[in-house]
Parts: sequence; structure tokens; C-alpha cells
Amino acid sequence: MTLAMSRKSKTPATSVLARSRELVGLAAQLSKKEIGSRVSEFISQHDGAKKLQTQVEQATKLVDSLGRLKGAAMKVGQLLSIEAADFLPPEVIEVLAKLQDKAPPVPFAELAAVVREDLGEATFARLELEETALACASIGQVHRARFQNQDVAIKIQYPGINDSICADLIILRRIVQAMLIMGGRRMRTDALFAELEAVLKQEVDYAAEARMLGKYANGIRSLSGFRVPTVVPELVGPRVLGMSFEPGLKIQEWLDTNPGPELREYFGRQILDLYTHEFFEMGLVQSDPNFANFLFRPDTRELVLLDFGATRRYSPEFRADYSKLLHLVRSGSFDSIVAHSMKMGFIMEGESKECLEDFVAMLTLSTEPFNPRRQPFDFSDLDYAKEVRRATGAFTSKVRHTPPPHTLIFLHRKLGGIFSLIKKLNVTIDLLPYWKHIVG
Repeated sequence: MTLAMSRKSKTPATSVLARSRELVGLAAQLSKKEIGSRVSEFISQHDGAKKLQTQVEQATKLVDSLGRLKGAAMKVGQLLSIEAADFLPPEVIEVLAKLQDKAPPVPFAELAAVVREDLGEATFARLELEETALACASIGQVHRARFQNQDVAIKIQYPGINDSICADLIILRRIVQAMLIMGGRRMRTDALFAELEAVLKQEVDYAAEARMLGKYANGIRSLSGFRVPTVVPELVGPRVLGMSFEPGLKIQEWLDTNPGPELREYFGRQILDLYTHEFFEMGLVQSDPNFANFLFRPDTRELVLLDFGATRRYSPEFRADYSKLLHLVRSGSFDSIVAHSMKMGFIMEGESKECLEDFVAMLTLSTEPFNPRRQPFDFSDLDYAKEVRRATGAFTSKVRHTPPPHTLIFLHRKLGGIFSLIKKLNVTIDLLPYWKHIVG
């Protein structure tokens, strides 16, 4: 196993030294471009085209480096492509989004060795494993196979990824802190990176994911129209997870068949029903909103749900507080909203009055889709999307002490993904029943 990865190789760098060198080099290149961009902007009196070009170059460099490193580095890049969508140009987000579903594959021989080590030679010999990957992600990739006359999907972890998480996060945290200071912000990111570390360590434990898949499947048993893979016990190891192969169409493949409005609305409601059940009923949320984790079966009107490595638990107390906050945003006073948000750690003391005002305005706008006068809500409403970006930008430009709340980062990542997914369906849905269910 090589310790570093050349530009031509697709193998993720696995030694701490090699990955550290790659990340530090990336940070230096991005900082150099940023400084050059600021000087050029000053000279050209804020040339928008030049700034955009620099941002696209930075994003391309980021995708290239993090896509090759995979692991924690790539996962943070994926989060950035979602969390930064409100304040970066769409051209930049389009580049960053490539980290979601187009990571370069790792050579098959190295992954086959992982399967052989985890499952044993006898099981490996009975497994007809296809060399071409079905999907590539930050932690591992999926290959199709035949086992005991059954079509299966084999999720295989990249070699060395588990050992690199802590070192990656230490360096990434320093890079983030440096960027925050350059932007005039002093935020404690301890809790945020602790949450990232917990989720990443959970994602590399494939045996735990197998157990979680079973719990999740049992939790949504009362819902109709959903299908999750069935674990194949003989194909489960620390870095290998074998499941029934579940065919279906990715969202764009399905939309290319020109489905009618009734079916598009049906699937939109399915997605909303699933989320409200996940969070408000089960307290168990599959927090990765990657479009590739939803497969459509229009003939049977089913949604196939994939990838349960990032499934998060939320306590009844947190969910009750969250519902109360939503209720306060719609009918409470400014002071009550701020006080409850501070109690939940969503905003910190010390922020300016203007920052708090923008924070409450942003929360109020986030509940606007549930306003009775906007029903049925049009998920493709470009004016609303612009309002959200403006409100979010106004808040983020003033915040100085509050890091992204660690309890919300994966929950709101899922919410943002759901909104984007339904937006792609181009539907209008009456959301009042969902609001009544959410706030009681």
C-alpha cells in the first residue's frame, strides 16, 4: 500500500505525514490565490468577473485535492458545498458539488484486498465482485456482486481512511480557524469539529451501520412506499457491508422520462412524510441528503433509501425544544425567540443587536413556506430562494462569535437537501398539515 498519492494515482494518501503535507499545501495555495484576488480587486475597483474567476479556480483546486484525499477531508468539502450554497456564486457551488457524486474511484485491486481481509478467503472466493464501481464517496465505494444466487451491493471502505480521520480534522480545524480570523471572526469550533469527528468515526464502522440499517427499517415500517436494502450477514465486516441490490432511477434519470405532475407531487409528499417521521417521530435521521441516496421506482411508487452511515439520533428533549422554537418563530416575541435560541446554542451572547435582528429575520423567513397565505407552497419559487439567500447573507456577514450549531449542522444539511430535491421535482404542496404535525 503506497503512503502517498501522486497526481496520476487514484489511491487516497494514507500516511498522516502525506495527508498533512497535502492539506497544508492546499491551504497555502488557496490563501495565496485569495490574497492575490483581494489585491486585484482593489486595483480594478472590485471587478466582479475577476473575483468569480478566482473563486472558481479555488473551488476547482479544492475539489481536486479533497477528492483525491477522500476521508474527513473530502467529507468537509462536501459539507462546504451545501453549507456555503447561500453565500457563494452558483458557478462555485457547481464545482464543489462534484464532490457529492463524482469522486474518482480507487483501484479495484486495493479494495478487493480489503474484502478478502475482512470476510476471509473462503467467502471472497464465493463472491462474484464486479470491478467497476457503482458509486464513489468520501469513505468508500460501492460495487455490484453476486452471492449465493443473489444480486448484492458491496460497500467497501478505502484503505487507511479510519486511521486518518483525527489527523485530517486537526489540520482542517486549523485551516478553518485561520480563515475565520482573516475574516475578522473569532469563533470556537470545538463542538462543531467534535460532531464532525463523531459522525466520521460512525461512518467508518460498517458493522454499526448494518445494525443501524435494521433499526431504521424497523422504524419506518409503519410508512408505505419505501424500500431499504436488506443486510447480508455473511458479507459484513469492519470495512465491508453487503446488502441486497436495490435497483431504481436516480432523480434526473426519472425526470428525463417526463413524469406527470401527480406522480411528481406524490414523490414530493413521500420525501416530506419521511423526514417528518424521521425527526419528529423516530428521532432517527439519515442525515446525508446526497441525491444519489434516493432512487425512484415509478412503477411501484416506491422510494429506495440508501446509505445509513450518517444516521443521527435526536433526543425527545431536543426535538421538543426544536418544535417550541418553530412555534415561537411564528407567534412569539423577538426576546423569546432569542432567549430560546441561546438556550439551544443556536446563537451566542455577545453578538450585536443588528446580528440578532438578522438572525430572527432569517428564522422567520425559514418558516415562511408554512404560512397559510402561501399554500400550496411552490418549491421552485425563485423569489423565495433569493429572499433566503439575502437573509442568510445579512446574518452571516454580521455574526462574529457563533459557529454553526453542532446539533444542527447535519439536521439542516438534510433539510437543505430535501428542499433541493423537492425543488427539482417542480411541484406545489400544501404544507399546513406538516406544520400542524411539527408544532403540535
